[in-house]
Amino acid sequence: MKKSMISASCLVVAAVGGWAQGQCSTAKLTASDAASADSFGAAVDISGDFAIVGSQGDNHSGFTDAGSAYIYARNGAGWTQAQKLISPDPGTQEFFGASVTIEGDYAVVGCPSDTYFATNALGSVYVFHRVNGNWFLEANILSPDNVHRENFNRFGTNVALSGSTLAISALYENNSGGAVYVYTRSGTAWTLQQRIQPAGIGYPDFFGNSIALEGNELAIGATGVDSTAGFGTGAAYVYVWSGSVWSQQAKLIGSLTQSADQLGRAIAISGDRMTVSSLGGATGTVYAFKRTGLVWSQEARMTPPNPAQSSHFGESMDMTASGGRLVIGRDAAGAGVGGRVGVYERVNNQWSLAHDLISPENSNSYDFAIGCAVDGDTVVVGDQGYDAAALANSGAAFVFEPYTAPGDLCSAALPVAAGTYFGSTTCAAANGNSTCSTSVFSRDVYYSYTAPCTQRVTIDTQGSTFDTILSIHTGCPASVANSIACNDDIVFTLNQASRVMLELSKNETVIIRVTGFNGLSGAYQLNIAESASVNDSCFSAEAVSDGAYPFGNCLGTTDGQTFTGACTIGQVSNDLWYQYTAGCNGQVSVDTCTGTDFDTALVVYRSSTCGLNISANIVACDDDACGLHSRVVFDATAGQVYTIRVGGFSSGQRGSGILTIASTANCPADYNLDGGIDGADVSSFFGDWESGAASADANCDGGIDGADVNTFFAAWENGGC
Repeated sequence: MKKSMISASCLVVAAVGGWAQGQCSTAKLTASDAASADSFGAAVDISGDFAIVGSQGDNHSGFTDAGSAYIYARNGAGWTQAQKLISPDPGTQEFFGASVTIEGDYAVVGCPSDTYFATNALGSVYVFHRVNGNWFLEANILSPDNVHRENFNRFGTNVALSGSTLAISALYENNSGGAVYVYTRSGTAWTLQQRIQPAGIGYPDFFGNSIALEGNELAIGATGVDSTAGFGTGAAYVYVWSGSVWSQQAKLIGSLTQSADQLGRAIAISGDRMTVSSLGGATGTVYAFKRTGLVWSQEARMTPPNPAQSSHFGESMDMTASGGRLVIGRDAAGAGVGGRVGVYERVNNQWSLAHDLISPENSNSYDFAIGCAVDGDTVVVGDQGYDAAALANSGAAFVFEPYTAPGDLCSAALPVAAGTYFGSTTCAAANGNSTCSTSVFSRDVYYSYTAPCTQRVTIDTQGSTFDTILSIHTGCPASVANSIACNDDIVFTLNQASRVMLELSKNETVIIRVTGFNGLSGAYQLNIAESASVNDSCFSAEAVSDGAYPFGNCLGTTDGQTFTGACTIGQVSNDLWYQYTAGCNGQVSVDTCTGTDFDTALVVYRSSTCGLNISANIVACDDDACGLHSRVVFDATAGQVYTIRVGGFSSGQRGSGILTIASTANCPADYNLDGGIDGADVSSFFGDWESGAASADANCDGGIDGADVNTFFAAWENGGC
């Protein structure tokens, strides 16, 4: 299917490719003789290994805005300018190249302001044929209708080519009522087949504002026509070729169409499916219709994926021949946001956004997506406002191809260790989401990091060229549900880098998602640094209670004293520190016997302070109570703070392990510990219980309440535990 719209076109030619993945701009097309205000890229098309780009503002041959079109050829992975096409009889402000289309060996260029027969801007169309590698002018089609020739008809506003059939719109004919002319080719001759204009068309219906042609089906948009929904609602017309005549099959409007909506801005048709856009409302709308038998009915109403940043959704549009893929262009909404082209796939009879294309050089480009075309796996998008070589609005066209960027899929995340990594999200798809800021529409790249030891890991994007978002996930797909850390900006700086810090256990694997804020993309720098755990110093000891705690001293330092005398373990190297508050009187066991992979040493102090004096408060120490691992058991007093120090037996002993802490409460019956169970124990217990003393926590649950009274009396009446 081929179609064209004045300064706004979007075409899809084939339904193959992997648009669910990323896209990458593989080439930038600019005119070899570019100049300011050329509007190069306002209209584009592609067919196989050839692309055509209109440049309606090109000045040449002594005429301002005479216009031209450029044909590019693909050679392997690159594109080169093959030929520049111009009118053999150029004139001022004729805008040759305002509409273009290409299929096989034929290229068609509209010149809607061509002046002849003493009629201003009557318009004409030029057909070029490729022979032996060169493009030759085959026909100059002039406005054929003597009756309707008048100033500013603009014959050639839009052109659409399918096989040997060519449709041309004269948008301003009949006082802006508009008309469409259909031609057929036989050999080198192009013959008028039919003039199409519904009854009642007049000012300002703009019949032919958009046209789409595929085989024996012709869809025409009329943005100003009245309908049952109001004045100037616009409408879509469907015509079919019977073998002898083009007959109107339907006139369609959307379910929410209302006055001045301009339905028919862009249109696409494929078999039994048709889509048409309306620029009404704040953002624009696309309606999808389906034909059953001879009856067309609406099957969907589509709006942009990010309404706050979009306007004119459906400014350009087309559908694949299979009806399974839809491409929709939209303008930006306000400063700082660029135009986009959404690639939609039909899945389970619903349209789903597979990818959003933005300018690879300027994501804020307003003119990006005014012209676009797709053939197979290749997309060409025009940006008439691009400043090529510092030439204002000279224009450019960007070639995109489906591309799986390294790390583009969460399931294929790139494995990394500590270090610095460089990459770009420009060619990636948007696959995930996170808990901080806005990144659901942003392209993302994934890395997989596995901690070699239990330790702290700092990950940041300092050095990146755009505003990044960094999130950490426990698995795939990356989502809000499995996000364990997220950061947008470390501080508000020019580039707004991101940073997260994590405490990870040995062999724990996390997914790192690098993306951009609010749709931004670009080159990034990912920095991963490993460091000792926070509790590497006694002054930052980790508070613990009964339980199991993964630890690692791979990057730890030694800040405790060497032991002599009763505690003969020597130095506890590369040590980590914990503080434990006894919940009740009883015995406490601390060990590294399970899940530890290096030779440990263990010390417990009766102290909550650090420094040289802590050694005077040693409660217990051990080296090898369980193989090369350690265990200490000591009597604890309720409410007392104990400092636990664990590390390697020697300076070379580093690794990961599990610190296990378990407490057993003393039998509360002999509460005063005088060796007898009598009334004195009751008096002592209730004295402490009423004052809330920690020792009165008889059941060792961390609270002083009636349950402790029950526990005490049960043991006391039994004469012991």
